[in-house]
Amino acid sequence: SSRRCGVRKVGAIVLVGGAIYVGVSLIDYRFWLSIAHWFYAACLVPLLVVLIPGVGGAVAEKWGASRWIPLGPFGTYQPSETAKIAVLLITATVLVHSKIGTVRQSLGTLGKLALAVGAPLFLILLQPDLKSAIVLPPMVFSMLYVSKLSPRFFVGALGAFLVIVGLVAWDCVRYMKFMDAHG
Repeated sequence: SSRRCGVRKVGAIVLVGGAIYVGVSLIDYRFWLSIAHWFYAACLVPLLVVLIPGVGGAVAEKWGASRWIPLGPFGTYQPSETAKIAVLLITATVLVHSKIGTVRQSLGTLGKLALAVGAPLFLILLQPDLKSAIVLPPMVFSMLYVSKLSPRFFVGALGAFLVIVGLVAWDCVRYMKFMDAHG
């Protein structure tokens, strides 16, 4: 019976998720591009709020991470999940609205993207939430790959990627030190 309840719950989640997927896919992409900046800004606010001491709830006290905002009887909210969608939308918006083609234009676009992706990435690493942080670079690089950026652009992109890898490595070291101290 608890197994049956679990299957029903998963089935309900799949149906709701599928309905949301279909609903979102029916909306013209220009709408998403038009609200991307507002959605991005709105997603940065909870990433900052979750870092306020006491907001992370009992989970933060137990594991040393402040990834969740308690929502009372509704459970918890993890801002890094909506931040992933915001980064996806803002990256698409920057790529659509940037004049690209030459190395100089590509590097300018890379600079915009580094700022747009770097802010939420940094806030997510401060939580620390390596799982969410590690999703962002491949997502952005796959979008860059299918864009019209100059092939020589990837030399600059490689440098930015190495900085991100360094941040992730730093977070891993920080995590290991925490686990050693709190066993």
